[in-house]
Amino acid sequence: MKTILDNLREEIAQPAAGAEELIATLFAFMDEDRKSTALKALQGIIWRDGYVHGDFTGHLYPDVLPALEKWKSQGIDLYVYSSGSVAAQKLLFGYSDEGDITHLFNGISIPW
Repeated sequence: MKTILDNLREEIAQPAAGAEELIATLFAFMDEDRKSTALKALQGIIWRDGYVHGDFTGHLYPDVLPALEKWKSQGIDLYVYSSGSVAAQKLLFGYSDEGDITHLFNGISIPW
């Protein structure tokens, strides 16, 4: 955590920034949808902990799992294409409302 916060201080060029300033900065970055390495690292920790401990799950609409299973049984290769990180997609589908469905996918791709 210290490394992430130090990276955030460096990112905003405020090496002495305290907790209140860092919190305000993180909220501002989220409001701006800013691509901050420190913010993404912190979000990754929160998501991983939340999914692993069951605090939240990846939502699937009721027709999704049957459709994926049908396509997979027909020999269709299934891929996730998302602007989110590969790690985030693995959490989303690994801890979905229907349990771990990552085995249904042949891969995950990000557009950058």
